[in-house]
Parts: sequence; structure tokens; C-alpha cells
Amino acid sequence: MKIVWIDERVEAEVEFRSGVGFPRLRAIRFRDERVTFVGPARVETTAAGLLYRASGTRQRFTLRFEPRNHRWVLETVRDGL
Repeated sequence: MKIVWIDERVEAEVEFRSGVGFPRLRAIRFRDERVTFVGPARVETTAAGLLYRASGTRQRFTLRFEPRNHRWVLETVRDGL
């Protein structure tokens, strides 16, 4: 398994559901490529915001949402599931 550190701002497609305290991550746009996630992401609370661990069809992604800045940051990409 190969892990690549990215730490780059991305555009995110999210869904806000009533009764849920955080946005549901659906997809991201990263370097002119749209990545759609399969299934729900695992969400953890950190001091800086929310940490999402999501899976695409061939890769796993770690993203950080910073609510104070309304910013999504792609932290890592792991090849292979």
C-alpha cells in the first residue's frame, strides 16, 4: 500500500442532513479530477475541525474540514483497498 501526503485545498460536495452535526462528504474535486466516495465516511473531531476518512473505488482518502475557515484540505491518499 502506497501512502501519499498531499495537504492541498480541495473543493468538496457535501450534504447537510437535519439532526446530523456535521456535513456528509459525497465527492471532491482534486487537480481537475472528480472523486466520488462510496459509502459514508468515518468522521472524527479534532481541535482544528473534523477529520474524514473516506473510500473511493480504488483509493482511501483522509480529508480535514476547518469550519472556522470553511476550508476542505486533502491530507493523504492511499492506493489500494
